[in-house]
Amino acid sequence: MLGAGWYKGDIGFNRIRNYYGKYSAFSCRIFIEYEDGTMENFCTDETWKGADSPILFSEIYDGEIYDARLEVDGWNRNGYDDSNWKSVHMIPFCTDVLSAQSGVKVRQITSVPVKQIFTTPQGDTVLDFGQNMTGWIEFTVKGNSGDKVELQCFEVLDAEGNVYLDNLRTAKAIPCNTKANIYLHDAKEILEAKGLEFDDICMKAKTGSGKYQIIYRI
Repeated sequence: MLGAGWYKGDIGFNRIRNYYGKYSAFSCRIFIEYEDGTMENFCTDETWKGADSPILFSEIYDGEIYDARLEVDGWNRNGYDDSNWKSVHMIPFCTDVLSAQSGVKVRQITSVPVKQIFTTPQGDTVLDFGQNMTGWIEFTVKGNSGDKVELQCFEVLDAEGNVYLDNLRTAKAIPCNTKANIYLHDAKEILEAKGLEFDDICMKAKTGSGKYQIIYRI
């Protein structure tokens, strides 16, 4: 899955885009070892195809918009009909500057349940995980196709016990540093708001209808 990332996305205190380049691109070599011990590799080229994903928008400051109605069953399995997918084209790029990224694979370390759920004096329902962390939210929600589930993450409450957002400066969405808008596909869905980086202790949530039945785990 290809996104803007830090390469060309909105980054820095000045909210500058295309800092390192104007185009998002993908390059890879896949090595396959078969059961009989033989090996084969595949490289990205113009025979590859692409398609739009359910993730309509995803950036570090302004969160993510995910539309479950755009999910395509079986796209990652052998035999899938990709005739409606789009052709790709090559982007000129000097590979001399490419190098392997150091670091370990991102993996789940533990599950942290919500410590408490409460309503602020202003009427926001807050789910407090009790600590700052980086992770993703997993939840079950009931609703109708097209209903919107909105997750808004933040760090602290103000002196009156209400959601405090001023420290998030120009980050989008009322405003908050991480927001996920998720549009439902079925009447009941188990969804994961993955790929969201947030060092927050609390979260408030609502759906388009104003009613929700959500179980959260981070």
